[in-house]
Amino acid sequence: PSPVHPRPLAHTCPATTLNPTHVYTLALGVAHLLNPGVASAGTRIWGTSAGSHTALAFSANLPMLAKEWVWAGGKSLHITDLTICAGAGPSGYWQAAAKNAERSTLIHYPGDLLCPINWNEFQRCPELSGWNTIEVRTPSKWLAPSILGGSLHGYSGLMEELTAEGLRTQDGPTMSLH
Repeated sequence: PSPVHPRPLAHTCPATTLNPTHVYTLALGVAHLLNPGVASAGTRIWGTSAGSHTALAFSANLPMLAKEWVWAGGKSLHITDLTICAGAGPSGYWQAAAKNAERSTLIHYPGDLLCPINWNEFQRCPELSGWNTIEVRTPSKWLAPSILGGSLHGYSGLMEELTAEGLRTQDGPTMSLH
């Protein structure tokens, strides 16, 4: 078991670079359409549940993706904010993703059954100290299934709605992967 995930899961396996490459080229194009003439455009990445794997893979592979696409006019992309809600991904992605983003935030319910993270280990692991962590709480553990659903994963949908509303008032492109 890794310091992040208590047991091996399919979504803890590394991604192929095809999906992050598609996301990179899309983000690069949109960011530079919105910011013409800027050499390095910033973007905010939001990954929820299964989409968090893509967001982590994208951020973890950002230096490699930037080198591959340098021929595209010398423009590049950098991540200003990486937010992962109900996260799932290989341990190495968590470590690299935080290094490649200006700010990284994990929003998580420690009892999540679909995307389990060893919450205490995550917070104690020195390699993951670059992450800001927000713990989702319920008034009582007995009420958690009623509030978050039987898998204790329903907070991901609630957070998506709250964050989407908050992001509408901010400047700059945001990518939501869910």
